[in-house]
Amino acid sequence: MPLLSVNDLGIAYKVGGQYYDAVRHVSFEIQPGASIALVGESGSGKSTIGHSILGLLPKNAKLTSGEILYEEKNIAALSPEEIRALRWKEISMIFQGSMNALDPIFKVGDQMIELLQYHQKLPKKDARVVSEEYVTKVGLKPNVLGLYPHELSGGMKQRVVIALALLLKSKLLIADEPTTALDVTTQAEIVELLIQLKAEYRMSMIFITHDLSLVENLCEQVAVMYGGAVMERGQTSTVFTSPSNPYTKGLVGSVLTLDRKEAGTIPGDPPNLKSMPPGCPFNPRCPSAFAECSKTFPREYQVKESKVRCLLYQ
Repeated sequence: MPLLSVNDLGIAYKVGGQYYDAVRHVSFEIQPGASIALVGESGSGKSTIGHSILGLLPKNAKLTSGEILYEEKNIAALSPEEIRALRWKEISMIFQGSMNALDPIFKVGDQMIELLQYHQKLPKKDARVVSEEYVTKVGLKPNVLGLYPHELSGGMKQRVVIALALLLKSKLLIADEPTTALDVTTQAEIVELLIQLKAEYRMSMIFITHDLSLVENLCEQVAVMYGGAVMERGQTSTVFTSPSNPYTKGLVGSVLTLDRKEAGTIPGDPPNLKSMPPGCPFNPRCPSAFAECSKTFPREYQVKESKVRCLLYQ
């Protein structure tokens, strides 16, 4: 049984009195202990999906279709109290911009202890012991608990945020751009840390990123997003080595490798939420587009081992 199933998910935002689609017909599932990467350009709907799984969509957002099943419970149908019981204990998240996720007026230890006391009712002394254990697991010294966030480097802050996300031993971790604003060396350290922790805790993970180079060693599955839709999904190795969707081909071709001396480009700009093109969202930039692409939103087709949303395969 999948730990998480996202089925035909649609989400719209209300802007200026009108709703605009931000996520359209998104489907994927995660087995216990497995991981999937949501990749794509900014504005493709990746973070919106992450927030919807935690029941953290803003007030101007609504589900327009589909369902999110966590252990066969429909998250959209849960009460606020039931969703709060899932957060952190069952599903935790490293938020985008987590460099600012720590409260600047409280010491790191106080913030970790508060989380443990709220959810597990631990005495303060026991909560501190657990906090020391987890900051050690993410490669920090216990004295970090006595520091304020402004006394930490970017990499140290990120490790603290990861420790907070792991404190309650959640089954599913949503990591939303966890390496943003970090230097390349620290990025590699954080990804390696996530790999180790995922293996140790048998934890499922949704890794949200626009950087394809971080994905291959971390996630078995990948879903490539554009204009609020998943354009291609499947095994990471298959999607990256033999992409089928024209957008995936362009995205993979834009990454420099030892075999590729020059990075390719995708002409044009991603669509705006308020001005999504009719038909396939990628059709104005697609080198393979034909007349039908500007009229029909493509469904997913099975292409070899992947699901591909493209009219070339109808």
